[in-house]
Amino acid sequence: MAKQKQKTIIDYLEAKMSGIEKARKVCGKVWGKIILQIAKYPLYSAIGVVGLILLLFYL
Repeated sequence: MAKQKQKTIIDYLEAKMSGIEKARKVCGKVWGKIILQIAKYPLYSAIGVVGLILLLFYL
């Protein structure tokens, strides 16, 4: 019985880890697209970053 329970816990953890891996891959794709956009428009992105920082400081 204990062995069966241990197996289900391991299965559960593996399922959770695969979910985390999928999320990480999706995040990687999203960040990759953002970085590509920044590389395309360095001036606009620099202005945007400075604007965001100033906005955060003034809130």
